[in-house]
Amino acid sequence: MDEADWVPDEILGDVRVQVEGEKLVFVGIGSDEDVDGYLGARRSHLYLHEVASGQTTQLTAGAHDEAYPSWSPDGQSIVYATWQDSAYGAIRTVRVDGSAARTLTTA
Repeated sequence: MDEADWVPDEILGDVRVQVEGEKLVFVGIGSDEDVDGYLGARRSHLYLHEVASGQTTQLTAGAHDEAYPSWSPDGQSIVYATWQDSAYGAIRTVRVDGSAARTLTTA
């Protein structure tokens, strides 16, 4: 993917600033390639924006919607809620580099 593919079509909100103020996480609407969700053929996913470089990267993807991100105290991970109609909701976490995604709780 080129860099333009990582920028969401629209920003929904839930903007949260990292404690150090170097990064932002927010919920954006993903590409039309996602499967049908409450946003039609698009899904809401988490995006990370680095203030100094201006670079935005997509942290999450898939057949579910994400919301309510919150930073870990050390600023290295993000916890968030996710929803998929067939599996209901869950609380998940992901590192800021997109690695180590895991489910903490399920509905």
